[in-house]
Amino acid sequence: MPRKNKFLLALALIAGIVFVVVMVQLKQPPERTAGKAAATPARILEVTPLTVRTEARGYGQVLPARSWKAVVNVGGDITWRHPDLDSGNLISEGTRLLQIAPTRYELVVASARADIAGLEAERRQLDQEEQNTRELLELENCRLALAQRELQREKTLADSGSLSQTRLDEQQRTTLQQQQAVQSLKSQLNLIPVQQGTLKAYLARGESALASAREDLEDTRFEAPWDLQVHQSEIETG
Repeated sequence: MPRKNKFLLALALIAGIVFVVVMVQLKQPPERTAGKAAATPARILEVTPLTVRTEARGYGQVLPARSWKAVVNVGGDITWRHPDLDSGNLISEGTRLLQIAPTRYELVVASARADIAGLEAERRQLDQEEQNTRELLELENCRLALAQRELQREKTLADSGSLSQTRLDEQQRTTLQQQQAVQSLKSQLNLIPVQQGTLKAYLARGESALASAREDLEDTRFEAPWDLQVHQSEIETG
């Protein structure tokens, strides 16, 4: 290619590039439109707090899981009644429901305790008597041994003619009296176990009477055995 043609081609290429650059610089950017959010109308309601009572309804026969019927085991006037002891009310476990006049039963408990205290005192006295009798019996046995030795000595003297029969008879009476004293103490000791057994029986009966009196006293007070709902209440105080 002739040199002149090459020059023209390069000049045309340069002119084309300049034209493209100028056109890019002069091109206007697209117009931007500020976006506006569409307004949504809102309704405002003023809310007032209300107390709502939930009610559940069921159909069919309803039975309690467990039931309790208060039965009066003791007599007396009802001196106090729980104010909520009416049909349909709920009562918590351990709540006192009724109170029967307890004075009479408190006196019975006090009397039973007094009887037991008296029997206990008699038993202690009998134990002391047993100890004293045993000690006295030991002493009387020693005296009896001395009397028997003295009697044996005087018999020896009487056989040899060194002691009169009257003196020997007197020692024999003394020894016999000492034997009777020892036997009397032994009889007393033999009776003590019988007396102790009798007192033991009286104490057992007294303890039984006291337990019965305490139960009667407890029966004057009624408490709810568990959380319950009153089904029916027919009680009159006074």
